[in-house]
Amino acid sequence: MTELLIFQIILTIVLTCIFLFRPSVTTGVAWKMVAFVGLCVLPALCIDAGVSTHMQRSEQTQFCISCHVMAPYGQSLYVDDAKHIPAQHFQNHRVPPEARYKNRCSVAEM
Repeated sequence: MTELLIFQIILTIVLTCIFLFRPSVTTGVAWKMVAFVGLCVLPALCIDAGVSTHMQRSEQTQFCISCHVMAPYGQSLYVDDAKHIPAQHFQNHRVPPEARYKNRCSVAEM
């Protein structure tokens, strides 16, 4: 998915540069359609793919604990204290990752 996003971004930049530096290229109908795709459709697809990629990354624990506010909570997941229930569940994979996010979404919808 990331490779496709990078390809879309590069293609958008190349087409934009072509139409910016040589606008006379767009005199034909076919090139006007290419310009529309390069200046409107491809950027919209890049935005959509970028949002999708970041939403998928946000479901990972490493993404959550990368924030300075969440760092202490993330460190508590790696504590070697048998009494610390969140660490036990996280370290022993007792709760599948999919269930954690489904529960959060269902609570938010209520």
